[in-house]
Parts: sequence; structure tokens; C-alpha cells
Amino acid sequence: MRRGGSGLRGRSGAGVPPRWRKDLERVLISEKQIARRIRAMSRDIQRDFAGHEMVVVSLLNGTVLFLADLIRQLSLPLRLDFIGVSSYGAATHAGKPVFTKELRLSVRGRDVLLVDDILDTGKTLARVLAKLRALEPRRIRTCVLLNKTARRLEKVQADYVGFEIPDLFVVGYGLDFAERYRNLPFVGVLRSRVYDLAGRDSVARPVTIRFYSFFKDLSGCAETRETVPEGSTLGELLEALAARFPKLGGMEKSTLTAVGLDYQDRSYVLQEGDEVSLFPPVQGG
Repeated sequence: MRRGGSGLRGRSGAGVPPRWRKDLERVLISEKQIARRIRAMSRDIQRDFAGHEMVVVSLLNGTVLFLADLIRQLSLPLRLDFIGVSSYGAATHAGKPVFTKELRLSVRGRDVLLVDDILDTGKTLARVLAKLRALEPRRIRTCVLLNKTARRLEKVQADYVGFEIPDLFVVGYGLDFAERYRNLPFVGVLRSRVYDLAGRDSVARPVTIRFYSFFKDLSGCAETRETVPEGSTLGELLEALAARFPKLGGMEKSTLTAVGLDYQDRSYVLQEGDEVSLFPPVQGG
């Protein structure tokens, strides 16, 4: 059964702390409101899953704060796993969701609670639900902190909703813009000039990556292509590759990277048309 979210009235919560006033228009949901609503949601979940061990599947990365507070309110037996999905990048419009981390635990025949930070267009949740259903769980229930129906494109809704929000770009409490603001203890409204300026300044840079030796085996391919925001460094590209190809993560520090014919360190700013190669480590100079 679907649980309705808490409504918001006017200028919700306390004012924006001085250090954030330049970037944030206002606080939409205060820290106290979040804590109170999570306690109420946990009671609903506790009742609905009573008598069963559940597998909590959380979407990275925006759910981290919400997830931590939610499961600490649950006294049910549970197991926890994560699935990685990326759709925004440094933009404010959702693209096609791409899986960056797969589940480790089996959910077949089990009760699953899928946790996400925000249900917006529905594209991400719809794709994750389809993936989970193919794994044949006993049942799936979905839980989101925020529900924004104004931009809904997929026929998907959550079973447990923290707050219904209008069509605003929100950050904080795990939600980000260009990987910033996640650490805010409240949910705030980002000033439009922040993402308008980022949108004008952000230029996509196509980069070709070639894998050699055992890196080819670890990645499962000889070559791939990434599109990175303008100003991205070689180190940031390597982190993205490690997220896309998890087996590369353990080798990251021992790789020798090259751009074209000239070796570069991780601070090198990538340029359009760069070719990045991953080689095994070598000895000597």
C-alpha cells in the first residue's frame, strides 16, 4: 500500500546558514522535519515487513545520509546492499540511467526494500525496479525521501514517501549538484544562477581510453570512450573508470597512465580528443 508523503507549507524550516546563502535560496525541509518524518516512515516499514528478514537495496550516492538514519530506526533483521546508477552528472537534466555498481547479495525469493533519495522523472527507479524484478525477489517495496511529480515521465510511484515537493532543484541531505552540497543536514533550494552558470560553462569532452595487458582483462574490453565535463583531470577520469569497471579499482595506484605519447600525472586537465592508455607498471627509468 502506498504511503503518502508529508506536505510542505510556505518557507519550510529555518533560514539558510550564512555560509550557504550565496548558493541556496532557502531551506525547504529542516533537519528536525527530516528526523521526525523518518521516524514515522520507519514505523510503517516496521509494520509492513514484520516477521520477515529484508534486503535493503540502496541507490548510490544520494541515499547515504537518508539510508543511515532510516535503518537505525528499524529493529527488523535486514541485510544491506548497494546498486550504483548515474543519470545526472554535472547537469540538471536527467539522462539515460547507467549502472555503475551491481548488487553483491542475492535477492531471489526475498523481501526487498529499495531506497532512493528522490523520485523525479521516474526513469532511474523504473530501470532499477525492472532489474530487481528480473532477479525474482518475493516482493519489492520502494522508499524515497522526496517525491517530485511535476516532471514524472514513467508510471512509477513509491510505497513510502518522506516529503512531496514542488518542481524545484534541491540539494542537501545527500542530494548534490555536481557532487557538491551532499553534506548539508537539511534540504535546500539551489539558486538558479548556480546551475545556469554551470550549464553554460560545462562543455563535454570526449576522451578515448585504451586498455593494455591485464587491464584489458580486468575491464573486459580493449577500448572505451568517456565524455567528461570541461576541466576534468586525469585523476577524476580514473576514478570514473574504477566506478564503471570495479575490477580496476584495486589496480588504480599501480597504473602508469599516458595521454598521447607524453606521460602525465593525475592533475593533468583532459582535452577534447585525448587518448588515455592504461599500462602495467614498469621498473626503472
